[in-house]
Amino acid sequence: MRLRPRASVACLVNPSSPEAETQLTDIREAARTTGKDLRLLNVSNDNDLDAAFATMVREQTGGLLVANDAFFVGRREQIVALAARHAIPAMYFLREFAAVGGLMSYGNSLADAYHRVGIFTGKVLRGTKPADLPGLVLFFWGHSWRRCQQFRL
Repeated sequence: MRLRPRASVACLVNPSSPEAETQLTDIREAARTTGKDLRLLNVSNDNDLDAAFATMVREQTGGLLVANDAFFVGRREQIVALAARHAIPAMYFLREFAAVGGLMSYGNSLADAYHRVGIFTGKVLRGTKPADLPGLVLFFWGHSWRRCQQFRL
């Protein structure tokens, strides 16, 4: 995390996710490239989530990355609240995390994604070949000024 360049980083990952290994490969490579100490924390239920934050507090983790997983989306308010309570700057994969008070996000919105799926589905149903659809990639960088001030960033 560039906001705290010397900080160790923890990553919440759901090991039962089919995408976990692919994400972990990319996350490990990014940590290696940037010289970050990375602590992977496996979370697949509420007890794991509480234990992960206890570990981050005990180890004085300087930043948190939340991997992409539906489990985390469903608990975004809880995760954002825990990160704020323990003063752990966190980066999330969807704008919805920043919308509920998370420090920053680097992904687009679920609502925007569903909207685009509807538009593309309509075009395909009207005869457009999927290969002829544009490869739209929307990127959103969001943050919460209130959280930036809390972390003195």
